[in-house]
Amino acid sequence: MKKTMIEVENLTKTYSSGEKTISVLSGIRFAVEEGQMVALLGPSGSGKTTLLHLMGLVDVPTSGTIRLNGQDLSAVGTNQEELRRNLVGYVFQHFHLLPQFSSLDNVCVPQIPLKRASQVEAVAKELLERVGLAERLHHLPSELSGGEQQRVAIARSLINSPKILLCDEPTGNLDSQTRDSIIDLLCELKKEENLTIVIATHDPEVASRCDMQMEIRSGNLSSSVVLP
Repeated sequence: MKKTMIEVENLTKTYSSGEKTISVLSGIRFAVEEGQMVALLGPSGSGKTTLLHLMGLVDVPTSGTIRLNGQDLSAVGTNQEELRRNLVGYVFQHFHLLPQFSSLDNVCVPQIPLKRASQVEAVAKELLERVGLAERLHHLPSELSGGEQQRVAIARSLINSPKILLCDEPTGNLDSQTRDSIIDLLCELKKEENLTIVIATHDPEVASRCDMQMEIRSGNLSSSVVLP
């Protein structure tokens, strides 16, 4: 029996704007098994990024429960940073690479305060080789294509050996050929590392490569389909 890696129950998120309350997520409930790759679908403004932020401990819910690997995030308290670092990797649509740092340095950044530079560099080199950038270790982001920058960002998200990878429109700025190569890479990582991956996407081609599709509309989970 497979382990449940992500459990979300009755999740809500609201924001206040003056006297007005804006509901972004309302009563979201789902579960994701270890090693599954899930597409999170929905139009812009539907709540996809907010949901990823809540699962990634970037933000906190208004109410409801999120469990990652059996741990209730509301009970984490002061260990939140440690849990985020050791359990969750995050891949952004716009890469968020440091422009003055090389590929190698960008991948090392999350580990620099924690381990000796030589140890971190060895792991970062392995990760960059794994994502097909062995020849681009010392290139700046401005010297890389969009697809190469996204591969650096994926390598960086893996430096802490996460069990869960959250990806916010990871192929949104890429052409179709580069998109396919990035999804191929994520599928390989899922298989080899038994990673649990959630991908927020508008792209039906990306969604078709996933094990399950969930659609959010106006802050509600409108459908959930497990693909054969």
